[in-house]
Amino acid sequence: MTDTAPFVHGPHNNNYNTTPRPQPQTPTPGLRELRDSVLNLRDSVLNLKDSVLNLRDSVLKVRDSVLNLGDSVLNLRDSVLNLKDSVLNLRDSVLNLRDSILNLRDSVLNLRDSV
Repeated sequence: MTDTAPFVHGPHNNNYNTTPRPQPQTPTPGLRELRDSVLNLRDSVLNLKDSVLNLRDSVLKVRDSVLNLGDSVLNLRDSVLNLKDSVLNLRDSVLNLRDSILNLRDSVLNLRDSV
């Protein structure tokens, strides 16, 4: 073995751990700006996601309201049809009452004439 070997192994030699470790570099101003821009972009994307979710919730609420309004319109239509039927039934009852009154009058007249 020659003396040009970079390290001699053994407990008497401390040269095996003398290589300096690379130190983390502080970001240069350009890298700092880029990192800040990326973080701002991430925040913007998260805010956009929240806005989209809120919009979806609003659309679902509007859809539910429209469906409820449709149900209310159908119920109102049914109520109007029922009211129409009731009015027609009342008209028929009034006509029947009129006929009964006329029949009663005729009976009274006939009775009077027969006496």
